[in-house]
Amino acid sequence: MGGLGSLGWGGCAGKTGGWQVEAPSCGTPATAIPVTPMSKRLFAPVALALAGGIVSSTVSCRDHIRVSAALSPALEVAADSQAHAGMPDGARFTPAFVGVAYNEDEGTSFSVPLQVGTCYTFGYASDETVGRVSLYLFTPANHRADSQRGGAPQGVFRHCANENGIYRLEAKVVAGAGHFVVVGYAKAAPIVVTPVVVAPPPVQGIDELIARQAASAAPGAQRVGDLFVGTGDQSDWYTQLNAGACYWFIGAGDPATVSSLYMYLWSPAMQRITENRSDTPMSMVGYCATVPGMYKFEAKLNKGKGTYKVGVYAK
Repeated sequence: MGGLGSLGWGGCAGKTGGWQVEAPSCGTPATAIPVTPMSKRLFAPVALALAGGIVSSTVSCRDHIRVSAALSPALEVAADSQAHAGMPDGARFTPAFVGVAYNEDEGTSFSVPLQVGTCYTFGYASDETVGRVSLYLFTPANHRADSQRGGAPQGVFRHCANENGIYRLEAKVVAGAGHFVVVGYAKAAPIVVTPVVVAPPPVQGIDELIARQAASAAPGAQRVGDLFVGTGDQSDWYTQLNAGACYWFIGAGDPATVSSLYMYLWSPAMQRITENRSDTPMSMVGYCATVPGMYKFEAKLNKGKGTYKVGVYAK
């Protein structure tokens, strides 16, 4: 049997060749043991006895990372400061989660209850011997919900929960070694206001457009005959006007296809009396006749195509 080697909770950790070298402090005699899956996991104070192959040596900490035996109270203060700065209007909802890594890619998992409609900021702080930290968050079903990889030794990790339950928060040292502390702050998630989409009014038929315009522009006037219907670039019609009566020629095109409609009116002697070059699907001209006879009126598509109609109203 070889001698009995002592491994301390704190101290100096390093590797040389195929050996894992452990010493309670820098520059003190150390025990060198073969690196095996079992020996790699001996982090707590233990007494290890191995048959043969145990040698003693003195280890310098120049090229190795010394993990302090005790947790610095300043780490919780720093972690809380990080979380508060990241969520100043939040409230702390966790105790201090404490972990230690003696080698790279070692971490600790913590259980945290999260709720839908709440956002969380986890502040963390590490020993000076820690170089980079990664954080992972897993859902109650153990699916990864979020992650932040290779961050600074101090910082924040944010997440807004999409389901209720106990989540698993894992903090891992990916460069260096040492202690770390994580604390959590929470606040209600911002209310997302869904804009109310107001449906546009239904497209009115051409007949209804003309009737509404007549009621507005010539209240009390009565339509003379049926509506005149056109589909080409322009259409001409004739109608009888009586002296002493006033008339409104109201035209409208299909709003879906017509954007500009012109209206013209001629006397029985074929002299142009009035016109309206409208930039809308509706156009109207009015005239109070002084001479009876057959008058010509015309509707012309300026922009667009499709059906248009004209109603003649008299009063």
